[in-house]
Amino acid sequence: MNWVDKYKPKCITQIVGHTADLETLRKCILEKKPVILYGDCGVGKTSSVYAIANDLSFEILEINASDKRNKDQVLSVIGNSAVQMSLFNKPKIILIDEVDGISGNDDRGGVSAIIDILNKSIHSIVFTCNDLYSKKLAGLRKKCSIINLKRLNYLSIAKRLKDILDKEGVDYNEDVVKEIAKRSGGDMRAAINDVQTLSTDYTLGELDVGDREKKEQVFNVLKTVFKSSDNNEISKIVERMDLELDELMLWIDENLPYEYKRLDDIYLSFEKLSKADRFKGRIIKRQYWR
Repeated sequence: MNWVDKYKPKCITQIVGHTADLETLRKCILEKKPVILYGDCGVGKTSSVYAIANDLSFEILEINASDKRNKDQVLSVIGNSAVQMSLFNKPKIILIDEVDGISGNDDRGGVSAIIDILNKSIHSIVFTCNDLYSKKLAGLRKKCSIINLKRLNYLSIAKRLKDILDKEGVDYNEDVVKEIAKRSGGDMRAAINDVQTLSTDYTLGELDVGDREKKEQVFNVLKTVFKSSDNNEISKIVERMDLELDELMLWIDENLPYEYKRLDDIYLSFEKLSKADRFKGRIIKRQYWR
C-alpha cells in the first residue's frame, strides 16, 4: 500500500507544522465562512481539510474545479451540493480543489458562478489552489478568508518520516532521512514517497533519490501544458525546461489518463499527441525547426 495514503492524517493533531493556520481554518469551517487554502504541492492543503472534517464529524464532498470549467457545469455540480442537506443530515464541507484550474480564457463564467454559489450555500466551502493571484480569482479572493500553508521545515518532515519508518519496522540512518527531507523542498508527500521507494527488506537504502528539482520542473511544465489555454505561455515554459522534447512527450503520454477522465477527452488528447509526434518526425527529417 502507498505510504502516503496509509499515513494520511486522520485528525488535526497528526498534521505537521501548521497549528495556528489549521485552528483558523477550523474556526472558519464552524462559522461557515468560505476559505481559500493556498500553497505549494505537498504542504497538506487537502489533507488538512479531511483531518478537520474527521475531528468535527462533518461529511466532506470533494470536487475538482478544473474538471468543471464552465458556468453550467459549476452550477449543476457545485451549486446543487451547496444548497442540499447532507444525506445523513450531518454538517458538510464542500472542498473545491484546484480552483485556480478553473481560470483561463475559456472558463466561460465558471468563477463568477462559484461566487454566486457562495451567497446561497448552507454549508462550509473550502477552496484549494497553488496560484492565489490568478487574475480570474480576484472576485473570489474578496469573498473568502485567505490561509497560506507554507512549505514545511525539513526537520518537521524528517520527524514525520522517522515516525513512519518506526511503524514500518525499517532500520534507517538519521542523516539519510534528513537529506531526503531537505531534498523534498517542503513537500511532505514527495518525501514519504522517496523513503518508501528506498526502503527494501526493512532497511532504508543509501540515498539515490534523483534530482527533485528536475521532477518539480517537469510537473510545472505538465501543469502549464494541461491547464493553460495560452499557447505563448506554453511555448515559453517548454523552451526553458531542462528536458528533451522526446522525454516531455513521454511524460505527457503517461499522465494523460490521470489528467482527463472522460473517454472523449482522453481520445482527443492522444490524437493531438500523435499529431505532434508526426510533426516532430517531419521536423527532424527535414531539419526545418522554424
